[in-house]
Amino acid sequence: LWSGAGITNFNNGYNGVLNTSLPNRRTALFKTYGPSGSGLIPQEQSAGLVINFGNIESNPESGNQDEEFIELINPNNEAVDLSGSTISGGVEFSLPPGTVIPSNSSLYLSPNVHDFRLRPDSPTGREGHYVIGNYDGHLSNFTEILSLSDSDGSLISEAITKDQPSDAQRFLVISEIMYHPEERAGEEFIEIMNISKSITLNLGGISFTDGINYTLPAGTLLAPGNRMVISASDFKNGTALSNGGELLKLEDASRSTISEFRYDDQAPWPASPDGTGTSLVLMNPTLKPDPSLASNWRPSLTSGGNPGATDAIAFSGQPNGDLNGNSTPDLIDYALGDGGLTTMSGGTFAYRRRFGADDITLQIEASTDLVNWSDASDLLIGQSSTDLGDGTELIESTLSPTATDTRNFFRIRATLHLL
Repeated sequence: LWSGAGITNFNNGYNGVLNTSLPNRRTALFKTYGPSGSGLIPQEQSAGLVINFGNIESNPESGNQDEEFIELINPNNEAVDLSGSTISGGVEFSLPPGTVIPSNSSLYLSPNVHDFRLRPDSPTGREGHYVIGNYDGHLSNFTEILSLSDSDGSLISEAITKDQPSDAQRFLVISEIMYHPEERAGEEFIEIMNISKSITLNLGGISFTDGINYTLPAGTLLAPGNRMVISASDFKNGTALSNGGELLKLEDASRSTISEFRYDDQAPWPASPDGTGTSLVLMNPTLKPDPSLASNWRPSLTSGGNPGATDAIAFSGQPNGDLNGNSTPDLIDYALGDGGLTTMSGGTFAYRRRFGADDITLQIEASTDLVNWSDASDLLIGQSSTDLGDGTELIESTLSPTATDTRNFFRIRATLHLL
């Protein structure tokens, strides 16, 4: 229990706080740091204020990717509160509470504030810049869009970064994956390929950082058009390729992303590489297809895969005969397998495709009059594939409900690409 004297003393101390500390704090908030003082604490923010992207460095000369930065500029004559605003696109970041850019000033965003302050060149920590972080990810050397949105998700500003990829980012692809070898036969491996026709790639310091751990030794060169196989015995830190699919990430020596995608053992990804002996093969690697799309991968033609060499079957001859009238393989037979047929029954359109005929593009077209033909993608849905075990797969699509409203004819167009 408090004595009367104690209560009196408590009240006296409390009155001292009210009479001295709080008025001083009010002066600091509204005058010293407020709109009439330094402006660090802004007045009620005006609507429609503009924030611009300034300098963006995605490829630091030092080679340390953590020294990259994004500059935000406040060109207004009043401070702008960006609390809860977000950066999205190439990197992800939510600006913390209390993030305020003073009038006509800049804010720097960094993946590593410590490394930003140690940058050898301007902007650095020795120049008194306002910098916050750490944001998730790193900027790509390929063109990408950065977006700044307010706490309600409304877009404030956008920027398009420069396209300045390294040779490895332009020409190095993951071309084959043996992630689940047949039991007691062979071992896991990843094949990488230099798709350039003229540039030898220096692979020293390039690393797999997700899926497996492995760094290529200094001085490792890969000539144009050549392939390199990294076997399970080379994988580091006990890592291995997941039988159920996982994220793979390949980075260059400066930690910039070369390739990042997720393979899977579930449809629409090919099923046979999951333990039956075949590998995943990237079709037409020289065209640098998107590796995140299952449609750009197929099973290898043989058990054990084809590490270190192409797995494709090149078309030989002219479609439907050569210029001299000599008989040569028909383009459709080559693409679909000898005698390959298409069928349409019970609302299902099906055709057979030969594995390895990667230089052929097949497109289903539709017509209502057998004269004018167009892409039939909107009429056929739910595509699936089944490995028939004879070097071909069965592609099946279901006729959409809207396609039954009119009579339609279907055909397959085979296009040969000279790779």
